[in-house]
Amino acid sequence: MTRRDYAKYYETRTESDGALAMLQADHHTIRCLFQHYEETNNRALQRRIAADVFTALERHTLLEDTILYAAFAVATDAAGEMLIGDAFRAHQLCTILMEDLCELAPDDARFARGWHALRDQIEQHMAEEERELFPQAAQLLATEMEEITAAMQKIQEPILVS
Repeated sequence: MTRRDYAKYYETRTESDGALAMLQADHHTIRCLFQHYEETNNRALQRRIAADVFTALERHTLLEDTILYAAFAVATDAAGEMLIGDAFRAHQLCTILMEDLCELAPDDARFARGWHALRDQIEQHMAEEERELFPQAAQLLATEMEEITAAMQKIQEPILVS
């Protein structure tokens, strides 16, 4: 999925889509990209899909780290702070894995191992968010969700245009 495809996807979304729905849609897109990568043996296509995964993850991480997690951290208790800490650490690990992958050729055996490590880490992180963090955020941030959604939309628009 190219940046233009992402832009088209987000243009079709309605204003009523909330921040958590946006993030869950990102999760779905990222899962689909990983699946497409696994379904093809075409190295050139795999390279493009990997680049799309990296772009989607970087954008998604920016939205979560700077907006959702920041708002959640202010509103939550000690247990919620632990959730946010775990989420930040997962993002840091994924960033390191992506940086390592960018230094390898896709036909390098280390790329395949790193790709699977990244996918496993992302899948686990997204499942934890959907199971634990997002439901808590929906409750804790219900009165602020409209503002959070607007802030996410404001940040993602310039990213999608570039």
